[in-house]
Amino acid sequence: MAPVANGARNGEWSTCSVDHLRGFLRTVKEACFDMLSAKHYTINMTRLPGAQITKQQLCEKTYSNFNGMTVHPESLNAPVCSIWCCPRDYNRRCLQAHLTDGMECQRGFHCVKHRCVKNTTHQLPRPAPPTRYTTRPTTTTTTRRTQRTRKI
Repeated sequence: MAPVANGARNGEWSTCSVDHLRGFLRTVKEACFDMLSAKHYTINMTRLPGAQITKQQLCEKTYSNFNGMTVHPESLNAPVCSIWCCPRDYNRRCLQAHLTDGMECQRGFHCVKHRCVKNTTHQLPRPAPPTRYTTRPTTTTTTRRTQRTRKI
């Protein structure tokens, strides 16, 4: 998954990336997953991170090197999870910024995973189940790297 993309699956991991990550995690020793701290840390997240950020603040923080930043009027209540940030003295050009999860895209809607959804449709994530064990058999293949040759 690219950090910034503009496609139908924007913000989603590809099957290959997920498989690659799972393959790597299978190579990690079990001790890496052991709890080393006696203290149990929790996060009391009742709101998504972007719920406290305005579009104006996002533009100013994303493009902090520009002066006189404003949000393009068409971006103020648009049903998409990106906005146009317009710096003063930049030849009437605007720069795109992607909204953070929880930021309002349209009145009554907010962004979750790059999609503009009703505020009531998002529930906070539950703790992930343990990934140390799988319910289906897995196989691992090893590939041997060969020397690269160059033609002269």
